[in-house]
Amino acid sequence: MIWLGDKHVNMMMEELVVRLALDPETASKTIVALFTFQIQINNNSKVKAYTKNNSLLLHHYQKQIAEGVEKIYFPININSNHWIAGVINIPAQSIGYSMNE
Repeated sequence: MIWLGDKHVNMMMEELVVRLALDPETASKTIVALFTFQIQINNNSKVKAYTKNNSLLLHHYQKQIAEGVEKIYFPININSNHWIAGVINIPAQSIGYSMNE
């Protein structure tokens, strides 16, 4: 049995970005984040600091949200053996997971 790792998940997320680009209206309101997104959030929670220097990706996403992005989809690893899609819905001010949204 072969397990999916971070690299496999990032490849799938990159494919979603390519497919998303086919619909410019949805693409302008949506971010498909790579595994790096989860890593930066975890790192910032440990140091209890969020600055442009230690979180360039998060700072970039913050600018995109100001320009109209409404949702951020990102991979979440559960117990080191299962992946689900996390979603941040900016207008609804909610964070959750999506199995098929």
